[in-house]
Amino acid sequence: MEGYFTMTADDLFEINRRVAYALWNVASSTSPPSGLSPRLVFPDLRSGKTRVSEQEARLLWCTSLQETSFYYAVEAPTTKTYIQTGKKGQSARTDVALYEASGSSLHRVANIEFKAGSSSSEQIRKDLEKLIREDISGNWFHLLYARNSGTLPSLSKKFVNGFNKCASIVKHDVDIVFCICVLREKQMFARRFCFRFAEGNFTSYVSDFFEHIDKWSVVPSANAG
Repeated sequence: MEGYFTMTADDLFEINRRVAYALWNVASSTSPPSGLSPRLVFPDLRSGKTRVSEQEARLLWCTSLQETSFYYAVEAPTTKTYIQTGKKGQSARTDVALYEASGSSLHRVANIEFKAGSSSSEQIRKDLEKLIREDISGNWFHLLYARNSGTLPSLSKKFVNGFNKCASIVKHDVDIVFCICVLREKQMFARRFCFRFAEGNFTSYVSDFFEHIDKWSVVPSANAG
């Protein structure tokens, strides 16, 4: 998937790490800014609760790219067509598409999808389908305000169900970096989904990959402020 381009999974992991640290330091009405805080603020809802959404993650993801050689587009049309309710053969939208410059051309090298909170199984399936069908490197960034003992296992089941419903379209390698960022606990769970079509059974790989999601590599929050 990476071909002759320079983007690697390590690049995606590093961008995710930077975004997670930035999110842990975003100010809100109940968490005043510190020296590490970006200018972004989590706003309050009319109820007085703090709103945490995927928009903050996406904005900080794009901001972090200013320190790299990559270019990006937001809400980028997909290269493949998708069937939607009452409509056929239309492009979908990728939250963020990453590009690399090669000579006088820009080449799309990764697609990024963002989610926040308790997304439905169907919402997750739709975005997984986009990452699979586009057949380039993918990145899934999921922002959670907090977690308990059931949060990650519940999310794991939704990923497994979503992937299994997409199994029939998997006719090539699938390479996606997953990042789950938890604000209150200041933790980031990350792992690379790297299925090789010629080497194994897709549904078995999916089941094994998500079986112990809470044991994924954890980025500690020692320097999160």
